[in-house]
Amino acid sequence: MIFEHLKKRLIKEQSLNNTIIENDENNNNDKKLLFSKDDLLKPTKSAFIEPNNKECERVVTKTLMEEMVKLGCLPPVIKCKPCKEESFGYFEPGSGLTICNNIKTYSVTLRNTILHEMIHAYDTCRYDLDTDNCIHLACTEIRAANLSGDCKFSQELGRGNLHIYNHMADCTKRRAIKSLEAHPKCKANAELSVLKAWEKCNTDYSPFTTIPK
Repeated sequence: MIFEHLKKRLIKEQSLNNTIIENDENNNNDKKLLFSKDDLLKPTKSAFIEPNNKECERVVTKTLMEEMVKLGCLPPVIKCKPCKEESFGYFEPGSGLTICNNIKTYSVTLRNTILHEMIHAYDTCRYDLDTDNCIHLACTEIRAANLSGDCKFSQELGRGNLHIYNHMADCTKRRAIKSLEAHPKCKANAELSVLKAWEKCNTDYSPFTTIPK
């Protein structure tokens, strides 16, 4: 597995200038991931909890990658490195997907983070996504919260949100608004942007036919 190999190399090969981590032989995507010396900084805390790292290569993740290839886009390179801000991960067009390995978390959160950011990557590929357009950003944040598992009842329960009725929609709106509030240009109208994009984007499950389990 990509992440299992990375964890071992973080310990054994910090002196290397560059390291190439190959995908598992059973993975049809033969992309190689390049990690620089800076990426191999040893974290103070581990983002990985044994033995559940197979969550990272579930069918839904592979589906997103395969659909991006069909659209003519390369799936994002997935890197693990320490992050300056408290975050589980983020996606940057042109740079790829970063998983923050200095934040201790659980495998299900790692899985959800990868799917959340992969949705952003897919949306960037599928649409001419304007990162300065708050409606565009609201749409991809709605989809990412809805499709990644961020708002499953078990996740909400862990956050102390105990209500059952309409919990999925409430959670999706709340998390999308929170994400937009972190964007300087969208902070002031975060809630309004989410409401404007809600009807169309909350029922857009592409490339899936329904919300992945």
